[in-house]
Amino acid sequence: VSSKFFTATGGRLIAVNLGFKTASGSTYRIAIYGDNNGVPSTTKLYSEAVDRTVSAAGNIQLSLSPAPILPPGNFYIAVEQTSTTNMSLEYTIESPLRSNTFFTAGLIPVSWTDVGATFRINIGAQFAVYQITASAGPNGNISPAGPTPVNYNGSQTYTITPDPCYSI
Repeated sequence: VSSKFFTATGGRLIAVNLGFKTASGSTYRIAIYGDNNGVPSTTKLYSEAVDRTVSAAGNIQLSLSPAPILPPGNFYIAVEQTSTTNMSLEYTIESPLRSNTFFTAGLIPVSWTDVGATFRINIGAQFAVYQITASAGPNGNISPAGPTPVNYNGSQTYTITPDPCYSI
């Protein structure tokens, strides 16, 4: 099963958040697919090499290593079941329905099918955010001062102002 996401700037995807209803013991892998005209492509942008096991119920955060760098645009996070035991993903009833958001495919995705049901799978994406800390010494100022969050591939502009009788 996969879920559609969008990033305006692209970035380093460092974690996936998933919800499981039960600790089923089933195995799965996380995969990332690109977009093919509004549905997941059949080519993976990222795929885990080792199975994970559903060992607890509730929301969990799964770190991705190495963290894939995704281009701007739509992408799809897939939870690929690798055992015959149902994963028991958490979901919530959704109204109105968002079509073309959740998709299913067989073991080797050749084509994806829009789930088209009235539920939302509990899955989320977490991108890397970096922190730049700026400070000025005596005889000048910098703005903004202190910590500033910056997205991967982002930028931050600073204004540096010397005190009177000083120059840069």
